Amino acid sequence: MNTLGINHATVVVDDLGTARRRYMDVFGAVFFREGAPSRLAEEHYDYNLFYVGNLMIESIAPHKKPDDTVLQRFVARYGYGYHFFHFGVESLDAAREELLSRGYELVTQNRFAITTHPRSTHGLMLGAAEGFMNPPWDATWVNGNAAGLRGLRSVNFVVPYAEAAAQHLTEVWGGTLVGQQRTDGANPTSTYYISFGPKDLGSVRGPHVVGLVQPLTEEGSVADFLRKRQPRAYSITWSVEDIAGTKSFLNDRAIDFAETSLHGEGITISPDQMFGAVHEFSDRGVI
Repeated sequence: MNTLGINHATVVVDDLGTARRRYMDVFGAVFFREGAPSRLAEEHYDYNLFYVGNLMIESIAPHKKPDDTVLQRFVARYGYGYHFFHFGVESLDAAREELLSRGYELVTQNRFAITTHPRSTHGLMLGAAEGFMNPPWDATWVNGNAAGLRGLRSVNFVVPYAEAAAQHLTEVWGGTLVGQQRTDGANPTSTYYISFGPKDLGSVRGPHVVGLVQPLTEEGSVADFLRKRQPRAYSITWSVEDIAGTKSFLNDRAIDFAETSLHGEGITISPDQMFGAVHEFSDRGVI
């Protein structure tokens, strides 16, 4: 499959207005669309779309009524936070045909996107959408960002078997293994990094990197996450110019930090500050 990069990340929030203000204040997010998806009215949610550097994020808020929608069941089981990630592909029809021919189960199929069931993809709730939205977007605005952001470092999934999940992303989605990392300390983990999209670090769109994180012991917040939430999207790690400068910027905004970082370095915003979504910052590369 010819995967162009990550089309967008989706995060479930309880209030779109509050989420909008927080992402603008912390990340300098640029919003370009919001409303209710009338084309998919049966999904019963409102949304907005915004960019942080080279990554588009969709925040969605489930309607209060009816009270038994897919999103409401998701929140009841897992709480607010990351829902799924969609890759951008050249042809949605071709991607659908390939996934079905390989025996993968699809939980969403429409003319805009498809989504795989995580039980058939090593716990990775992934989907595909054609191309990118707002294609004239130029992410170089992030240069000079007040928080020191340079763009996406990696999107991270916690899985029980990182090697098998990496094989899925390389063989099915066309990713490239670009590194492996072992982290000791409070969160002993083994991580495989898979790259998608343009290889030029100066590119507006890429590369986009997925980290597949396997806890090596039963201890630590990562292992605890896997026990409670099953294999699932865990965090977004942002690349920054100067970690001390970023921390100072966030301190000035009274942002609380989590005690541990997935990668054993850098800083992590407490998920309570970002509607259940874990955001990390690192001034190191993925390998």
